[in-house]
Amino acid sequence: MVNIIIPSHLTLNTLCLDLGLHTGWASFNVKTQSVDSGAVNLNKCRKFYGKGVHFELFFNFLNEKIEELKCNGEAEVFFEDVAAHLGTDAAHMFGGFRAILYLVCQQKMVGVTGIPVGTIKKMATGKGSAKKEKMIEAVINAGYSVYDHNQADALAMLLFSTPYPFTEDFREMTPESKDNSQPRPLN
Repeated sequence: MVNIIIPSHLTLNTLCLDLGLHTGWASFNVKTQSVDSGAVNLNKCRKFYGKGVHFELFFNFLNEKIEELKCNGEAEVFFEDVAAHLGTDAAHMFGGFRAILYLVCQQKMVGVTGIPVGTIKKMATGKGSAKKEKMIEAVINAGYSVYDHNQADALAMLLFSTPYPFTEDFREMTPESKDNSQPRPLN
């Protein structure tokens, strides 16, 4: 039997995002101590749609998620901060999604913090260059079922990387485990 990890160390309603055309998300509601997660497909565009449809879909999705969190108190947002991309198009898309994220969080007065990919992977698997399968395995071992690696990355961020690292077995968080390598706020 697997014990489900609840990120009870979080003191604010939290949304974690793996930005992309298939955005993974995970949220924690402090009031109910519940975790919700999924992946949203922003690649629903047809050739006759405008080039901004991806961003409009993300804008609407993000506004909805943040409003849900703010209904239950203060909220914060974390995202997987990718430093290198496989191609120019991927870099442009990520930049667009990140700009919208900053804009919406600014408008809603919600803190936003980027967490480097390697930090998320290291906290979840013990290895900063872990493959997608290992990330999925880490989240499944934490008691969650996942649809894809995007959802797994968002859940891993929520469970293992915010705002303090967990101890070795990822079951307990101790303030003493906080170190100077924590992600810094980008806003």
